Amino acid sequence: MNLKEHFEPVRENFLSPGVMVLLSLMAVGGAFAAARFTFGIAKVSNLSNQFPWGIWVAVDVASGVALAAGGFTTGLIAYILNREQYHAVIRPALLTAMLGYTFVVLGLLADIGRYWNITSPIFNHNGNSVLFEVAMCVMIYLHVLYIEFIPIVVERFKGKVNLPGPFAAMNSLAESALGIADRILGKVMWFFIITGIVLSCLHQSSLGSLMLIAPYKVHPLWYTPVLPLLFLLSAFAAGYPMVTFESIIVSKSFGREPEMDVLTPLAKFMPVLMGFYLVVKLGDMFVRKTYVYLPDGSCQSISFLAEVIFGVIVPFVLLLIPKVRRSPGWLFFASTLFVIGILLNRINVFVVSYTPPYIIRSYFPAVGEIFITVGLIATLMFIYRVFVFIFPVLGARPERMSPMVLLIFMLAAGTAFHSPANAEMPKNLPMVSEKVFPSAADAPKLHIIDSPLIKKYSDLYEPVRFMHSKHANVLGDCTICHHRMAEKADDRYGKKVTLAELRQKKKLPADCHSCHGKPFDPAHLDIPGLKAAYHRLCMDCHKEAEQTTHIRGPVTYSAMVRGPVARTLDTRAPTDCLSCHPKNVPDHGKLVKLKGKPDALSVTGSCLSCHEKEGKSILKTSHWNWHGPSPYTLGHENRIDMGKATNTINNFCINLTGNWPRCTSCHIGYGWKDETFDFTDMRKIDCLICHDTTKTYKKDPPGAGFPDKGVDLLKVAQNVGRPGRSTCGMNCHFMGGGGDAVKHGDMNSKLENPDKSCDVHMGSKESGGLDFRCQT
Repeated sequence: MNLKEHFEPVRENFLSPGVMVLLSLMAVGGAFAAARFTFGIAKVSNLSNQFPWGIWVAVDVASGVALAAGGFTTGLIAYILNREQYHAVIRPALLTAMLGYTFVVLGLLADIGRYWNITSPIFNHNGNSVLFEVAMCVMIYLHVLYIEFIPIVVERFKGKVNLPGPFAAMNSLAESALGIADRILGKVMWFFIITGIVLSCLHQSSLGSLMLIAPYKVHPLWYTPVLPLLFLLSAFAAGYPMVTFESIIVSKSFGREPEMDVLTPLAKFMPVLMGFYLVVKLGDMFVRKTYVYLPDGSCQSISFLAEVIFGVIVPFVLLLIPKVRRSPGWLFFASTLFVIGILLNRINVFVVSYTPPYIIRSYFPAVGEIFITVGLIATLMFIYRVFVFIFPVLGARPERMSPMVLLIFMLAAGTAFHSPANAEMPKNLPMVSEKVFPSAADAPKLHIIDSPLIKKYSDLYEPVRFMHSKHANVLGDCTICHHRMAEKADDRYGKKVTLAELRQKKKLPADCHSCHGKPFDPAHLDIPGLKAAYHRLCMDCHKEAEQTTHIRGPVTYSAMVRGPVARTLDTRAPTDCLSCHPKNVPDHGKLVKLKGKPDALSVTGSCLSCHEKEGKSILKTSHWNWHGPSPYTLGHENRIDMGKATNTINNFCINLTGNWPRCTSCHIGYGWKDETFDFTDMRKIDCLICHDTTKTYKKDPPGAGFPDKGVDLLKVAQNVGRPGRSTCGMNCHFMGGGGDAVKHGDMNSKLENPDKSCDVHMGSKESGGLDFRCQT
């Protein structure tokens, strides 16, 4: 289960007019069921030797199994395909599947003449029987569903066991059992999830195989050798519409808003699965040329047209429309049509299409059959209600937004980009983030994580440039970070906030420092400080993400994706310090020990006394060697010798060999005046060309890379900093070829501080750009 979703039992009045109707239908169905088991099957049904299967098999079994497919289809998308945003509908779908299969067994008890033989397949195996395979798969899958539901039971009672009277002595034993079950199932649940999906695929298709033995008794519109495939595809297609159908009904039943933030994305898969099923079904009909039976006006042709047109084609077309997928009413209507279409398909296959020879009396379900089926459905709905009142199956119900909180939200939203970064919030109101909004779409693209609380004891690193909107949209769950909300002033603990509350704007995301303050707070030793909270949250999440080596070498990339997607993209989430925030550059005024007017090589020697490792790294770069791999040069993707020093020219330096001192004035080294230059000598690295912050450093154009004689090298060395667009551009990449962007390959100086319209990636934060930095 997704620990970020909050589930809890429903807290409403259990009895309602709808419940009274269900109880009435259960009573009537129970009376007919009692008559069936007391006086025999013939007293309440119209089943016979010619029609051994009726609506109990068509509706209670075949339709029940198909419509319970939401359990394995949501498990497939949430767990196997790792789409965590669909965890909100996993528990209701699991409960529906579990109860659905339970009542499939009860329906079989009513249908089997000698019901006491229902366990016979366990002891008497017939490997050639399709019914044997169906029976074994359904029995095993039913156990799997109950095992998958155990964690919900554990969550409900763990830490809350309080047995009455003489049983109180068993409280600790019960708690231990719950804890053991929780730990064991947490490690092996993946096995049961995969097993459930495999078993579902097996018996969903096998139900279609049951009618393959009667080719002359089943109408040609439905009989086909690919009937098992059609049953399997229709079950896959029915899973998500049934989940949507059930979710919207439950939401309306308990006065909640439908979970459209989950159902709308889920609805995008529905027309794909429906379309695949429709193509195979109609394609098979045209291949076998059974369409000739459509115009005959028979009961079978009319039922087939109703099934295909209103049960498949209409919902398929509706769900292709984005507005339908976003509308609770239209989405419910389309899902209901397809659910009815699947129900009609199973009735058609097992009842309408079945025409045995020499019919003495046609089949129509008796009143007893109908009421037993209705009673089973009513009982299923009633027990579903009982379960959601006892166990945490549904998401927590959002609270109404108070007028005061609404006012805070409006003020925060209106001033988010105008308030100073460390402005204090009013002390008499809950602290609401000035930089984070309830909607991920409205979240600022960049958030500089910086606070005096973080720098209280040390300031070794620059602030983290946190890509807020990227995290919000990719992860899709704001409560990963904004997990609690203060209830009143000075509340350092707050109340857990659910994703539904944030999405419906019933609650507002709180700023981190409203709960996490200074470290080692004696009054709140159990609450980590702001720096510790950031590190624990970010690093724990990143460690769970996929870790792979990028093809370009030791460069850390974060795509915030997991599972097979991450392995395909070859990405990894950063967990080391420098991947998120580079070190602060200390004041070099006291670190540079040079005196007087040092020469360039002496300055480099001073740098290497601390940064020898970095010097060795520079010697391997294309900046130093002027040649290297060219993976993006058309026709030379696999070469490693391409570069200005070897075999390429541009429109400014067309002959390097004949003009060494002038051309190498753009080199990040000193003294490359001919082919004898030693590329292994670290003392010849020009550190200042990239790290100058005084904007006074420049090279002598014909000086083979040495600095201009008028540059105060000691002053520049004592004021070095991190390279940025200014140093990279103004010293080399903007003006390297006789003017601004003159040389082929040079960039324009506007990129030093562009707006969004010029470059969305390097564009300033104020203009709406992402404000990416170079070489940091």
